[in-house]
Amino acid sequence: MSPAVLRNKRRRQIGVSLIEAVVAMAVMAFGMLGVVGLQASLRSNADVSKQRSEAVRIAQAQIERDRSFSVLPSAPLAGRFAYDDVVTAAAADVTPADSNATFTVTKTVVAFPAVGDETRVAAHKNVGVRVAWSDRNGEVQFLRMGTLVSATAPEIGAALSAPGIGSVAQTVKGRHPAVPYNAVDLGNGTSTFTPPGAGAGVGWTFNNSTGFITRICNPACTDVNARLLSGFVRFATGIVQPEAPQAEVPPSASLPGVGVSVTTTVPAGATGCFTDSVSDATAVAYYCAMLLDIDTSLAVGNPLRNVPIWTGQSRVSIAMPAGGFDALAANIADASNVHYRICRYTTTRGQTVVPVPLGTNPAIRNQDHPFNYVRADAALLAQNFLVIRAGDGLAPFTCPADDAVTTPDVFSNTWHHQPGA
Repeated sequence: MSPAVLRNKRRRQIGVSLIEAVVAMAVMAFGMLGVVGLQASLRSNADVSKQRSEAVRIAQAQIERDRSFSVLPSAPLAGRFAYDDVVTAAAADVTPADSNATFTVTKTVVAFPAVGDETRVAAHKNVGVRVAWSDRNGEVQFLRMGTLVSATAPEIGAALSAPGIGSVAQTVKGRHPAVPYNAVDLGNGTSTFTPPGAGAGVGWTFNNSTGFITRICNPACTDVNARLLSGFVRFATGIVQPEAPQAEVPPSASLPGVGVSVTTTVPAGATGCFTDSVSDATAVAYYCAMLLDIDTSLAVGNPLRNVPIWTGQSRVSIAMPAGGFDALAANIADASNVHYRICRYTTTRGQTVVPVPLGTNPAIRNQDHPFNYVRADAALLAQNFLVIRAGDGLAPFTCPADDAVTTPDVFSNTWHHQPGA
């Protein structure tokens, strides 16, 4: 091959390599542009992912706050978040300090059931949370999260670790003992009770698990935090001093016009109770719905200050018929045979009361029927009374004591209640 041919061939080879290099550079440039676009897209997606995670955290925090209420009714003291405080809220800025976007939260709350709808659904609230923000491209992003918040007293949670007095299967109708026997189970964890002698539309709603009264209708319905106070008034109105057997099995028929009321200092006022004569007319049953409130008389910082309670005294009244017995005894020394005195069944023969604040060895517990109830926060059942004559006209009668020797299995100790001194 001649030198000229070799030179021409060498030139052609050099030209082809240059074109290939240019094409390769063009392809690389397009690839680099694609990588830059991919990086921008990845960065944008990473931002959105981070912002979405932040939005989820914000929504979860809002829902957990609504589910962490400590009381059902609105609390009068600061720092007490209540079920009643779970309400609809307009858009609000909740942007964290280190965030690269602005977050707003809008909350929508729908309460169930409506008044009078208790038979179809248990009380709860449907909470919807919407978190919105704008990404780096100015597009609006949002996230929705929802939950149901049940109107269940927070203290029920302690029941999982607190010792019980028996299984649910052993309780009457599988409900808390504080729920009256003839209350109608609604099948949604609550029961309704129409107090005896109440007017049309009057009713109380009980929580079957706790025995708490959660709603009172009269006839308009109001959510409440209340406890049942109930018992019987029995009668031993013979003309001789009643003794332990008459206290254990009161022999007399019930008197007409017997009523029970409670005068409270916390909350201030009087509570009307409902009474019902038992079928054999030997006793009168009574039921009181005791509203709870905060005892503001305690010093700030006292751990008992924020506990809803009631304090007061129960009283028995008798509408005396004309021409017969005409009044309650004026005092313990009253010996009139036409007066009555009211004795209470109690563990302590004295007018001692529950100390305030509660001590380690209280003189008498609220459930043991003291002269005055102090800071009661639970249902009080079997708070029974015995009505006897004031005296025989010569000597005053005294409230009979228990006979632990003859009848060790029957506790019938009583003490003066009206008059108490």
